[in-house]
Amino acid sequence: MARRTRVRLAVALGGVIAVIVLVAVLLAVFRTPAQLLPVGAPAPAFALRTTTGETFDTAAHRGEVVVVTFCASWPVACARAVAAANAVADRATVLLVNGDSETRASVAAFVRRFRSRFPVALDPGVASVTFPAHGPRGPVTARYRVTLFPTVYVIDAAGRIAWRDAGALSAATLAREVRRAARRVP
Repeated sequence: MARRTRVRLAVALGGVIAVIVLVAVLLAVFRTPAQLLPVGAPAPAFALRTTTGETFDTAAHRGEVVVVTFCASWPVACARAVAAANAVADRATVLLVNGDSETRASVAAFVRRFRSRFPVALDPGVASVTFPAHGPRGPVTARYRVTLFPTVYVIDAAGRIAWRDAGALSAATLAREVRRAARRVP
């Protein structure tokens, strides 16, 4: 191959790589979880059984800031989401919802492994699965338009969605959004 041809190919390849990097950066900076329920919308009410057999009812927590994290036991990011939620458990009511139709035993093992300091609810779909299988989304998970685990919603005292995001999450970001939701006047 001639030197001139190699140079042209290198320049073209460099240009393609630069465009890919630019698009990736723009998507990371301006990404919005468009499929999720919009900020300011009323949070759908629900009542789910927890791994301890109790019922968590969002209506009983009206007037409080509530953090609802939709997870499954298999994504690595869900383990980090538990750590982030543990960090704010003293400032808000926190609930983790297993939205992947996993069995109670599978979810209980996840809870023990990652030392959840808050209730973990089961949102069973049409069929139950055990780790590492992936199951169907449960009805509450579907109502919240969750397509990626973890997905986190912060609900303000008025029962409206104050913030939401899908994917990896830091404890600092969640703490900031809980503080913002707590400052909102119902």
